[in-house]
Amino acid sequence: MSTMVSNWKIASQAGIVGTKRIEHFIAQLATETGGFRYLAENLNYSAVRLLQIFPRRVSPEMAAQLANQPVRIANFVYGNRLGNRLPEDGWTYRGSGLVQLTGRGNFASRGSELNIKLEEEPDLARTPFGAFQTAVAYWKARGINAIADKHDIASVRKAVNGGTNGLAEARIWLARAQRYLRSSTGSFEEPGLTSGERNAVADQLKVLGILPADPGAFVDPDLSVYLKQLQRARGIDDTGKLDEDTLYELTDPAHFKADSGKQFASATTDEYSHVLEKPGDEAAFRLFLGQLPKITITDDREIARDYYLVEGDTLSSADEVRAHLNEIRGQKDKNAASPPSGELLVMTDRGGRPQFWARGQRHLSYTVRKSSFRSLNEYQDVVERMKLAASAWVNECKGCDLRIDHKPEFDDLAATLDDVTFIVKYEPAEQGFIAAAFFPNQEKFRRLLVVGPQFFETSFDRTGVLRHEIGHILGYRHMHIVGIPGCAIEDANWKAITAVYDKKSVMHYYCGGGGTRELALSSQDLSDHNKLYGK
Repeated sequence: MSTMVSNWKIASQAGIVGTKRIEHFIAQLATETGGFRYLAENLNYSAVRLLQIFPRRVSPEMAAQLANQPVRIANFVYGNRLGNRLPEDGWTYRGSGLVQLTGRGNFASRGSELNIKLEEEPDLARTPFGAFQTAVAYWKARGINAIADKHDIASVRKAVNGGTNGLAEARIWLARAQRYLRSSTGSFEEPGLTSGERNAVADQLKVLGILPADPGAFVDPDLSVYLKQLQRARGIDDTGKLDEDTLYELTDPAHFKADSGKQFASATTDEYSHVLEKPGDEAAFRLFLGQLPKITITDDREIARDYYLVEGDTLSSADEVRAHLNEIRGQKDKNAASPPSGELLVMTDRGGRPQFWARGQRHLSYTVRKSSFRSLNEYQDVVERMKLAASAWVNECKGCDLRIDHKPEFDDLAATLDDVTFIVKYEPAEQGFIAAAFFPNQEKFRRLLVVGPQFFETSFDRTGVLRHEIGHILGYRHMHIVGIPGCAIEDANWKAITAVYDKKSVMHYYCGGGGTRELALSSQDLSDHNKLYGK
């Protein structure tokens, strides 16, 4: 938003002036980007969602083959159209920027209008300034100012999106824009909902199946009862108000685009149940492996190894997945009760001994391998976010003798794990994948923090994602594995530092009524981090 405000002259020169035009412009950009939170199309569609979004382009058989593989999906559904001609053009020119500009042809046209090499450098559309430039150019080229003057949001939506997908979300953002721009104070802080906000929110709550379709069935005119139902279902503080988290949940493009609600890729409970019931069944095990995201990672010695994502962001070999399942079976066979709640949870070995960096081994260092990233912007983004993420763990741990230092002198070199403690790199995995790291007790060659294509497109705070992954590097397990319904299944190789369950922990996934999109260290995280590393 700050980039847009500071460069508003560009919009004014394109005729985006006057209350109606500005309100509709802001509302449509917010709709496309989930409230200005991300600048690239997710495309991490399930097979079911693929058939809903692209019913004329994807058959049920093809949907099963493409499911949750964003690169393949983009190249298939956008291939040989929208000006795309090369095999990878679908992904290269996927929906980008504030209006989700899609296709080589659109990139070339907007680039020509702006006199920038957008076709040659498509990542420019995924930067804040480039996204704003292209949005203005797109709006002007399609003559949307005249449509906005008629104040017909359905027609504006069709001009931007090509249809009415996202219309309910756009109504909410239009009401919010009107509240702000027409407010005497220029803020959202005035109490209650405006009539426009109430009507728009009610429409979306109906779409989501929370509000009765029959107006006569309403029991709460200010919607607080229904907002609380939504908040509880999605793990948001149940304030009953249209606060920031609730606004983002109501207007998430996942409702009309992709299955982007999952924080990290993971097997479902049903998939686990099927394989757990069949110990020793190799066919069932191989089927389970086939349902896990598979990632090939090249280590510091350029040796490529295949890993599977379990527990959302834990890289495991096939043998480790097998051991993981056997441990879970062992717990079930013993009829073990759910483990007691605890915070933080530290990794343990099979003897129950905590696994973390001992004093004398806590000066960790890392390099960010520049050559692995798709662009200089992505490399620089990770460099800056890694510094912020590391400082959150280091600065608040008094007397811990903990350091996590970037060694930029190795970023342009083929550094090895003899030069640094771990390597941060990008892996161009086709399947849904945000980031993954390692635990202190794993083999040296596993000391990689890898980010995937979804890292740059996730609606979660990217610095927070790295804070979470550094938590694993320090030895911390997922907070939600203490028996929280609705969260992933994991083994019991952990020990609680204190008997306090903290649903706001940086190590808690966005599940079971817990987790946050910011993935910040909570006060309880910091307290228990100091207890462990203060030893």
